[in-house]
Amino acid sequence: MNTKCHFIDKNLHYDCEFRAQFYQGVKHFFVLSLLKYATKDSTLAEGVDTSQAPDKDLLEKEKATLKKLLPLVEKFVHEKSVLQVS
Repeated sequence: MNTKCHFIDKNLHYDCEFRAQFYQGVKHFFVLSLLKYATKDSTLAEGVDTSQAPDKDLLEKEKATLKKLLPLVEKFVHEKSVLQVS
């Protein structure tokens, strides 16, 4: 765990509602960042017509990028049910 996050968890006492909102915000930011990264060079790259169905090559490139990110996602949500997408 990140030492700053560990410090916050150990030393700051805040109510459950705030903690739930905080984790919801973190989850939202994390997922959006991953999706933006995965699509920036594929289906949402500059010059790609988003009004048309994407080419199979672009979809495969996006899928490969997401597979590379899977270990990061697993590490981030490992044993933290509050961060797991429901």
